[in-house]
Amino acid sequence: MEGGLLEEEKLIGGGEKTLEEEEEEEDEEKDDEEDEYDDEYDDEEMWLGFIERNYAQHHRHQRAVKIRKDEFDSKMEFFLWTEEKLLPLPREITLDILSRLPLDSILDCRLVCRTWRYLIILTSFADLHLRRRRHCGGLLLPPSPQHEYHYPSNADVGKVGFLFLTMEKYSHLYYGEYSEDENGGNRSYMTIDKINLSPFKKRPNTVAIVGSCNGLICSSIPCPFRIDDPIHIFNPITREFLYLPRFDIPYKYRKTIVNKRSYTDFYMVSGFGYHPSTDLYKIVRIFYCGEQQPTVGQVQVYTLGSYCGWRNKGEITYSLFRRSNGPSRGVLAEGALHWLDYKEWDIIAFDLAEEEFSLLPSPPCFSPSGSNNFQLQVLGGCLCVAHENVGESFDIWSFKKKTGEWESMFKITFRKGKPIDVHWPIVLTMSGELLLRYNSKHLVRYNPRTATLKKIADLTTGLASESFSLLLVEAIPHIHSFVSLKALEAKSKKRRRSEDDSD
Repeated sequence: MEGGLLEEEKLIGGGEKTLEEEEEEEDEEKDDEEDEYDDEYDDEEMWLGFIERNYAQHHRHQRAVKIRKDEFDSKMEFFLWTEEKLLPLPREITLDILSRLPLDSILDCRLVCRTWRYLIILTSFADLHLRRRRHCGGLLLPPSPQHEYHYPSNADVGKVGFLFLTMEKYSHLYYGEYSEDENGGNRSYMTIDKINLSPFKKRPNTVAIVGSCNGLICSSIPCPFRIDDPIHIFNPITREFLYLPRFDIPYKYRKTIVNKRSYTDFYMVSGFGYHPSTDLYKIVRIFYCGEQQPTVGQVQVYTLGSYCGWRNKGEITYSLFRRSNGPSRGVLAEGALHWLDYKEWDIIAFDLAEEEFSLLPSPPCFSPSGSNNFQLQVLGGCLCVAHENVGESFDIWSFKKKTGEWESMFKITFRKGKPIDVHWPIVLTMSGELLLRYNSKHLVRYNPRTATLKKIADLTTGLASESFSLLLVEAIPHIHSFVSLKALEAKSKKRRRSEDDSD
């Protein structure tokens, strides 16, 4: 191989060709080089040969060297290494600048040149961009100490996003983004865009959202016997999607299910989340057979990129809450998924790192004898309980994990003589106001300083023309990101190789 590289250097430096011939040859080499970068080099030896040839082209007056396999993680890393001197600024500063741009501008930057395109594809860019979006998108997370140049992004300050489904003939997924006026004026505005991606193309109105985490969305479709199965993971920005293995009903329940006329006793609750300490994304599904007394749930966990499939985690006796129109999603807060136990009115947490269940203390609004109209949500990074006192008020309690106590966060009093309003919280804005879904179709903003509600948008305006109902559809907080499913898979492979080497 070394001889080949030296021979190539000699040919390039021969000096026997005219200037025009050399320019034509350079243009042809450039075109060939672009084609090579766009090809997928799955074969390891071919990939190493590709590196060595390009090393010679970029370092014509240096000695030929042998490049080892572990010097580069990807073709993008090698390309950026060879082009480093062509960047007007150091890579860290370029990444920092790009990560501050609005999403549409970043997507446009991918088309400017190959260097920027590969920079945006890098995992380090996805991580930096995600940190900014989470900090400026209503989650109020602290900046990462790993990035020296990390500051809030001016482009995204005051923007919060969420997902919602429409119950039409086919399921349609929409992304709504609310931008508030930083100066407290009336220049706030709302945008709604339809997400067109494979899991939601020409699907009946049975598709449901299980959860959204760091830009990745998990959705479910009914498997046989109307059991909602979380099998789709996708990113609407990178347009990557993954299909998980379908649920296989345990043999001991099949005869019971087939003989029943109603399948309401058989259901599944699920959740999707991420734990920062393990840097892993996990999907949890819990299958219930209603004939079992006491109620027993079969727990399974899937780790993205692990290639281990669904892992059985035993049984639980908690009666986790189920919805009539779709899966009961677990609410992700501080590295754990949370559900309501509808029999005991307890809050059950599943730690995504330890993969163990625990019981949280009940908030003061829980009353065994009262009307328990509750909803779990995450606001400002904390687990919250929204409680409606019919005809009186709407309260939100926030759980403080460090102290293990609940604190009153919001209290909205209903006006006397008015019809009962239905409010469900979606997300906090950067100014501390609360966005709520009002009577299913409208988006309103609650100002705790003035105790007033203001209508922002009609969620049905500009959507699909077919008639639909939003009465039973839940709005879910969401942030767009460049988190790549392919990168998660590669990271998992690298982690497994490291574990094998240590053994």
